[in-house]
Amino acid sequence: LYWMASDACYSLAWLNYKLAPLRKLFDNEQRFISPSGNDTFSVQGYAGRVKLLLKADNRFIERSALLLNEKYEKSFNRTVGYINAINTCYHAVKPDGKLLVLIIPHCSRVNDRYKADYEKLGAQFRDKGDHPSWGFLMGVLCKFNAQSLLSVSHYLNMAEEQGIQTYYYSDEHLTANGQKVVCSAVLNHLP
Repeated sequence: LYWMASDACYSLAWLNYKLAPLRKLFDNEQRFISPSGNDTFSVQGYAGRVKLLLKADNRFIERSALLLNEKYEKSFNRTVGYINAINTCYHAVKPDGKLLVLIIPHCSRVNDRYKADYEKLGAQFRDKGDHPSWGFLMGVLCKFNAQSLLSVSHYLNMAEEQGIQTYYYSDEHLTANGQKVVCSAVLNHLP
């Protein structure tokens, strides 16, 4: 309810931002320390925010990637609006510049090990072989010039196949190695 209300009433989001220092005193999740690259998966040790999201909607990963309900579609369109505003400002300063939209997939879309871990957390996926990030990519392609789009799924997948851990096992964020893979993909994409 809070997130729905804060979407409609920006003063709630501002208040949340201003009260962040107080939250750190009472919320262990706010004192999160980045796991090492050799962390291990456990349901108990996984980030609490993710477990809460999965409890609220066990298909939120798939639904957000496919834009399967109005909430996700509105969020997607709002994000596109922000990107377009940035692009407009950028072109006002540098008319011949090019916008690059970087898409980093959810860890469950990169490797079956991460997907299996998410299933242990309670996530459900419609089809074991399905990669719903393509629905999101198609939505992005419809909104932007295809030349300005870079999805790093393939690069991260190749790194995982070579035994390089690109995401933490206890958190859905990229490891230092994953960040290097993304950086290398961006550098290869630039002229």
